[in-house]
Amino acid sequence: MATVLINRTLSQLVNRRNLLVKDGIRFKNGFHEQISMAYPSYSKFFSEIDGKPAS
Repeated sequence: MATVLINRTLSQLVNRRNLLVKDGIRFKNGFHEQISMAYPSYSKFFSEIDGKPAS
């Protein structure tokens, strides 16, 4: 019984994570599209628009 509950819970968590990853990719792609339309030469100034900031 407990194993079934753990498996179901784990499956729900994995599905939720997959949705979050897909949403992140979708938002990043949408942002990239918007910024490239507004500032066509932005890639000359920013090599990685979604990279980690300098610390």
